[in-house]
Amino acid sequence: RWEQRWTAAAVASDRRHENPADAGHPYDSESGRYRGRLLKLDWQNVLFLHPADTLTFGAEVEREAAETSYESMGLWGPYQSDFPRKSASTIGLYVLDQLSWKGRLFASAGVRWDSHTVSGSALTVRLAPSVVLSEGGPRLKASFGTGFKSPSLYQLHAPPTAWGPIGNAGLEPERSLGWDVGVSQAFGADRLEFEALYFSNAFSNLISFESARGYVNIGRARSRGVELAAVARPTRDFTFRAAYARQSARDLSGGTDLLRRPKDKLTAAAEGRLFKTGSFRLSVEHVGPRLDMDYASWIAVPVALPRMTLVGAMLAFGIGPGFEVHISAENLLDERYQAVFGYGAPGRSLSLGFRLSI
Repeated sequence: RWEQRWTAAAVASDRRHENPADAGHPYDSESGRYRGRLLKLDWQNVLFLHPADTLTFGAEVEREAAETSYESMGLWGPYQSDFPRKSASTIGLYVLDQLSWKGRLFASAGVRWDSHTVSGSALTVRLAPSVVLSEGGPRLKASFGTGFKSPSLYQLHAPPTAWGPIGNAGLEPERSLGWDVGVSQAFGADRLEFEALYFSNAFSNLISFESARGYVNIGRARSRGVELAAVARPTRDFTFRAAYARQSARDLSGGTDLLRRPKDKLTAAAEGRLFKTGSFRLSVEHVGPRLDMDYASWIAVPVALPRMTLVGAMLAFGIGPGFEVHISAENLLDERYQAVFGYGAPGRSLSLGFRLSI
């Protein structure tokens, strides 16, 4: 009737980079360091009020802190920029009710309250109804919700440079209002399913960067588009998913496209079981061209980020009771790409880990 779950998470990051002088840049060098800490506590409660009514409520507390240092040397002389340790905390309370009726009508309604030490408090809501028109027939669904996103510590407190400001302590939190409506249809005992969705999101105070002003709030922005998706389950141990999204994302105040938002995005993934204790996942993500800005010059100029295709894979194997080893690979094709103009992304990479359940 009543389930409780306590979760505590702590993350510590210490990242350094060195870019020494070389034959092509004999007078230029730089070094930097970033240190971050994140602590999160969550208390979640689930009440099974009725076979057709489940109520979830809880509280979250999160605290983050970060500091950075940066030094460079060049023809214009030495340069140093230190970001002193800053911190922020968030408290959140939430409640969600999920209802169903005769396997045909479903609805979920939720509300959340957040209080941020810098951005203040916000109340957000979400409503998501769906209905199955007939036995084995199509499902109509929709959702409506509001959103709230606080500025990051760097966006709030990053120190200015000789070229102008960066951080902006007066930044307002981003707020959004979104809705979508769609239809899905399953065939062959849910072995094959198709879905079509139209979505629209309106943003206010969207955070962007301008070379002369640093981080600023954009007055209004909007994204809308369509998404087509398909899921195939030819066997119990194998699933294939694919989705295509076409969107338009505009800065309504400036009359331009939003930065780094692709018009086209295609994703596909295949996953399943291997033997008795193994599993695998293979994923492909193709992202179309995106608009970005080159801030290397005094007056930033628009540039186009080319399309990119990223392939990833994961293998996991159980070795003994409660012990699992997993191997994952990212960017298997060794694609040379930039998610942000001027910032190179890692090439082919491999990671190895394990999970122990007691």
